[in-house]
Amino acid sequence: MKAIHHNIYTLLVILACASTAFAQCNTSKDYLEGHYDSTSADFSKEIYTPSSNEFKNARNVLSNFKTFNCGPIWTDNDGQEGVLGLDYWRIEVKIIDADKDKSDPYLYHISGATKYKDSPINFSGTIKMIAAYMNTSDPTEIDSTVHGTIYAEYNFQQDANKSNSGVFKGIETTDFMTDVKHSQLIPDSTNIGDDDFADDTFVGTWEKYHSSKALKCIFGIGRLPFTFDFDQGDGDMSPSERYKKNGWQTYPDDTWINAPSGTVPVKWWVK
Repeated sequence: MKAIHHNIYTLLVILACASTAFAQCNTSKDYLEGHYDSTSADFSKEIYTPSSNEFKNARNVLSNFKTFNCGPIWTDNDGQEGVLGLDYWRIEVKIIDADKDKSDPYLYHISGATKYKDSPINFSGTIKMIAAYMNTSDPTEIDSTVHGTIYAEYNFQQDANKSNSGVFKGIETTDFMTDVKHSQLIPDSTNIGDDDFADDTFVGTWEKYHSSKALKCIFGIGRLPFTFDFDQGDGDMSPSERYKKNGWQTYPDDTWINAPSGTVPVKWWVK
């Protein structure tokens, strides 16, 4: 099996195509609309399908990282941006702390903040690692020059005392490398700036407290999967004019991945 990379469009190919001829499959908006329901709220089962041949034929090496501190792969960034609901309202998310559970080596206790319509809300919750795949011919190899991909379940609860707060849940996937001391996983930034780059991607839903209606919520760094007509960019994500009014008027000027060289990201989550 070819290496499982965390370029999000490659992931879509892995999930949507029966063969390993990845480049031959169409991952455009037209393809998505022809194979998926754009009105669906939850695509978490599409982002990671362990029963598919591609994943069944790959070795899950999560146990190799049992003693590692994996927190930096979620905290060492300037936050994620994403969409909320079918009108693709802009939401920003920053995981501030990721502390490893003392009993479960794959469970991390998370705290952070979200910003939606300029209203920040703190949240807490968990990330539970469920799989890891190495991009190498030897899936048991752990080396600082070897890349891999983590898959995890997440559940974040916003401060219930705030209005319009609720719960985020779904599947997260991110690229990693090991540090030189082989003691922790660190973000893999080797493909940043490439066309179709995507990483640290959270695919799931948000549900307001005391409500039974889950809204589509997908956030990450770079491209976002399953957003259909939202992204009109060529080399980088670029929101369609149709959705600009939904909080995207300033994008990409204040976004770290697309900002001009030398731009200092605004740390909106710091009080």
